[in-house]
Amino acid sequence: MTIEEMAAITKANIDRTVTVKFGNGESDLALVLTVDDEGFVYDSASLGPQDRKTSFWTDFSEVEEIEVGRLRA
Repeated sequence: MTIEEMAAITKANIDRTVTVKFGNGESDLALVLTVDDEGFVYDSASLGPQDRKTSFWTDFSEVEEIEVGRLRA
C-alpha cells in the first residue's frame, strides 16, 4: 500500500477507527485523530476511553497497510 493510499484512508476516517498493520507484523485498532503528509496521530482504540492517556504519532513509512474497520481476531 502506498503512502498516498494510507494518507487518503486516514484522512477520510478522522474520528473513526482503522486497523493499522505495522511493518513488524503487529496490528492495532486505531482511532485516527489527525493526519499530515508524513503520518498520523491516533489513540489505541483497543483501550477504553478511561485508559487512553497517550496518543501516538506514526510515520506512514512504519506502516504496511491500513484498513477501515475492526481488528480481526
